[in-house]
Order: sequence, then C-alpha cells, then structure tokens
Amino acid sequence: MSAGPIDLALLRAIREELAERILPLLDGADRYTGAMMKRGLDVLIAQAISTSSPEDALLEAGYGTPETLAALLRSDTAEVGAELASALRLYVERKLVLSNPAFLTATTNGSEGARS
Repeated sequence: MSAGPIDLALLRAIREELAERILPLLDGADRYTGAMMKRGLDVLIAQAISTSSPEDALLEAGYGTPETLAALLRSDTAEVGAELASALRLYVERKLVLSNPAFLTATTNGSEGARS
C-alpha cells in the first residue's frame, strides 16, 4: 500500500480542535490520554513538514548510518573530534524536532523540560 500526500491543514485542524475544545473538558486519565493524542499529532505534523531525516546528518558528514557509526565508535576506529560532534549534534536536533517538537524551543527559551 502506497501512502499519499499528507493533508497538513487537516492534521492541524484536528490538533487545534483537540487542544482548544476537547482537552479542557477532560479530567484525570482521559485528559492524559488526550494530551498523548495531541503529542502524537504534533509528531505527525513535524514529520510531515520535515525536509531531511536525522540520518541525513550522519550521511552528509560521511559517517553512514547510525548503525555504521555505532560500530565505528565501538571498534574505536572513528576519529572523535569537532566534525563528529557537529554531525551528532545535528542528528540529535533533527531527532528531537521529529520526536519532541516543543523540546528545542523550550530549552532555547530557558525552560528545559517545558511542555506545550
């Protein structure tokens, strides 16, 4: 089965309706479940608008896949330096953008761990 284009406007409308109209009406476990659904929508939206994968950061720097880099690091054959640190930082940032879209904004604003 082939996936078609993702309708970002629809995803954003569903997220807004959930966040603005449904979540405020929920309590306890239902509110938690609703918050997890909102977070899932945030991740889907981030993935849909992403132009490059986290793995691209490692490939572009010449380290191959995360598995290849891990094997190099375990075998102590990778040169650890500024280039590797930069590639890993970009890899982690791209992973965070996809898996926790609010994290980088929260830490940049000095409120590490804040949730939206």
